[in-house]
Amino acid sequence: MTVLMERHGKNAKIGNKNVELPNDMSVFAVIGANSSIQDGYVFRPDWLIYRNGKMIKKWFINVENIRVWPPVLEDLKKLEERYHNVQKKWDLLIEKEWKPISDKMLKAKEAHVFPQHVKNNENSDWWLYKTRDDGHTPPTIYISFEWVEKPDHPKNLELGQEYYEKERKLLRYGKYAHMFRTVLNRAIEDFLRENSPKKAHQTLKLDINGRNYWYRSVLGPRNYLSWSKICWAEDEIVELLL
Repeated sequence: MTVLMERHGKNAKIGNKNVELPNDMSVFAVIGANSSIQDGYVFRPDWLIYRNGKMIKKWFINVENIRVWPPVLEDLKKLEERYHNVQKKWDLLIEKEWKPISDKMLKAKEAHVFPQHVKNNENSDWWLYKTRDDGHTPPTIYISFEWVEKPDHPKNLELGQEYYEKERKLLRYGKYAHMFRTVLNRAIEDFLRENSPKKAHQTLKLDINGRNYWYRSVLGPRNYLSWSKICWAEDEIVELLL
């Protein structure tokens, strides 16, 4: 579906809806992160939508396909604390729940499960988990699944069901961790943009809630100085001795 858009200063037309936007915000940015836009909406710089002088709701921006209300980006400490807590839950989930069942699956090599969140077709609606290697030397063993018909005698069904449930939980928490990491990254970028480096080859230690986030100043095209991420708090550091 094609949506006609026009822009004249603050006034814009989206389809047959007349709205008002901040001068520094494009029509594409608004419709990309906000649904149910109504005629007469005024998108104010305080990130609230008004109509006829009455506040209607918040409006959002898109940060790597994540809808974000920009004021949350201004509280780096609160955002970092939330990210840290989610990341800690994710790490504990891997270590305490997913890794033990994954080790059992690697030993069993095969297990059936009936996936409850997705359907394939009437003839192939079960999964068969299998261990495989990636073909490299030395090989990395991993677990994947293939669609199969309902087995007469399912293999390691209890194990397959437990692995399926832990993997679903892992994916769910992984999405949370990715979301908070992406939003925190944007918040730090905005903060550092307002505190640009004075020269190249400087190293910055950004302390947030007692955790360190490391950046290095780099000189880009047209002699533009910016901060480039080195590593974040709790990122694993690998040492190589030559």
